[in-house]
Amino acid sequence: MSVETPTCRLVSRALTHTGYQRESNEDAILEMPEAGFWAVADGMGGHADGAYASRAAVEALSSAGTVYSGRRLVSSVEPALQEVNAHLLARAQQLGFGQVVGTTVVTLILEGEHFHCFWAGDSRLYLWREGELRRVTRDHTAPVNGRPGGLTRAVGAAASLELDYTRGYLYENDFFLLCSDGLNKVVDDEALAAYLSEHAPETVCSRLLEAALARGGPDNISCVTVFLEN
Repeated sequence: MSVETPTCRLVSRALTHTGYQRESNEDAILEMPEAGFWAVADGMGGHADGAYASRAAVEALSSAGTVYSGRRLVSSVEPALQEVNAHLLARAQQLGFGQVVGTTVVTLILEGEHFHCFWAGDSRLYLWREGELRRVTRDHTAPVNGRPGGLTRAVGAAASLELDYTRGYLYENDFFLLCSDGLNKVVDDEALAAYLSEHAPETVCSRLLEAALARGGPDNISCVTVFLEN
């Protein structure tokens, strides 16, 4: 979707795919360019109701984006996700002892001259700027039984949800990429940079999805791209 603003043209694309080795898609995506708001949520694989958890997070964020924009939207994200966290904990209790209904989440909000990002888990936000790929987020993971990648934070995973937050200034021709780990685990940062530099903003999202599928599509794949053309 393309949106004209007083200062720039936004080119926004959002795609999600089950992949080739999962029976269902536990990812959910949010694309609200009119509000300057995007998100990716990845339901925790192997746990109960991962798809329910990711949808709950995205629906809560969508409700906030329908009502607010700018600074008021920024201030509404954490309360919305805290409510989802409490709801998912209650649902897990209903399912029985030891059940977890959780999801990662990463958000991008454009507000004036700034971008804002909240996240929990290992879904990522990247920024392509002036020929360099920068990873805005830091994965909330730790080794488990000698294997990397165990989540240390997620919405619905603990009584207290701790979100990370960062913000920065926007520059001409900034190119943002939000994704679930189904993309970045099979398309590494070097390849991501090549796709963002070589393909048009209107097509790069679909090209990245195709690249992940060509590498076997072992997980659900979600990809959101946002380009600011000044």
